[in-house]
Amino acid sequence: MDNIWTTAIKATGSVGVVGFLIYFILNQIFSEQIIELFGSDKLFALTILIISALLIVFLVAILKSKESPENTGKAGGNKVTYKDNATHNGDNNF
Repeated sequence: MDNIWTTAIKATGSVGVVGFLIYFILNQIFSEQIIELFGSDKLFALTILIISALLIVFLVAILKSKESPENTGKAGGNKVTYKDNATHNGDNNF
C-alpha cells in the first residue's frame, strides 16, 4: 500500500478505506487476464456495476463519518448521572 493511502486512511477512516478499494479494484479489473476472461462487453457491464456499488458505499461512508459524534462536536451518548440526580450531557449544561 502506498504511503499516501496509509495517510489518507489514518486521517479519514472508513472513507479512506473505500477510496482505496475503488483505486485497487479499478487497477485490477483492467488486467489482461480479466479482459480475456470476460470480453469487452461483459467487462464494461461489470465495471459499471462495480463502480456504482463502490460509489454508493463511498457516499454512505462519507455520510456516516459526518454523523459520528466525534465529528459533530456534540456529546454522543456521554451521560453522567450524579448523586442528586443531576445529569451532565457533556456540554456543561446541567
